[in-house]
Amino acid sequence: MKFRFAVMISLAVSLVSLAALPVRAQVGTVPVHVFGSASCHLCEEATAYLRAVAERENAVVFWHVAKDNRRETDLMFAVAKELVVDVDGYPFIVVGRRAHVGWRGSTTGLIVTRELAQVRVAGEEDVVTRLENQLTEATESEPPRSSAWLVSLIAAGLLSLVVAVVAALVIAIVITRKRSAL
Repeated sequence: MKFRFAVMISLAVSLVSLAALPVRAQVGTVPVHVFGSASCHLCEEATAYLRAVAERENAVVFWHVAKDNRRETDLMFAVAKELVVDVDGYPFIVVGRRAHVGWRGSTTGLIVTRELAQVRVAGEEDVVTRLENQLTEATESEPPRSSAWLVSLIAAGLLSLVVAVVAALVIAIVITRKRSAL
């Protein structure tokens, strides 16, 4: 009876640790990429609005500072070229294969919110992450931001393993004490 109870607790703790994974690892999560400048007030407004939407809509917002960062600028123009978009200002917002230049408050926000659901249903690829991975492979630089979920998954697995080992030790101690009491 105690053994079953300990196993159930061990499984429950393991499941809780897996639930702590970041949103990026969840199935159906839609990434929203915002390219902009640190001094762009519209970029800040767009990012704040989209992060609030992301919490409700199972999405995650990635902020790319493109103005003074060569790698992010190259990524932004590679995305714009693939999507056939003229980037003539900030913010440049990408959801799946859909792009918007500029921010007109909640009007743009509502359009992006509607597109989040459409991208999720259509299963559209995340063109930014794909191009980011290609640029990374081409330059042989740091691993892409999108691989962070893998590190979290490994950490959660290790945490689950530690919890299982501790539970096994507790069970062994209980059984040993029970036998020595007899």
